[in-house]
Amino acid sequence: MPYNPKSKQNLKPRPTFYEVAKKRHEVRLTDEGWRGLQVLAESLGFSVSEFLEQIGRGKVSFSEIADIVER
Repeated sequence: MPYNPKSKQNLKPRPTFYEVAKKRHEVRLTDEGWRGLQVLAESLGFSVSEFLEQIGRGKVSFSEIADIVER
């Protein structure tokens, strides 16, 4: 059975940007809510995962998010 060559890359440890590695968590959203998160994250240059991380760490404020929404 053929394998995806990128699957070997996924076995390598990924660099951590914080003092601990990220863990998988689940968030349940409507499609509209998910698309909105994607747009907001992209406008700040983040993935949705990193965008949520930044909000949780207090590095992105809700006033910054409001400024993006108002545009």
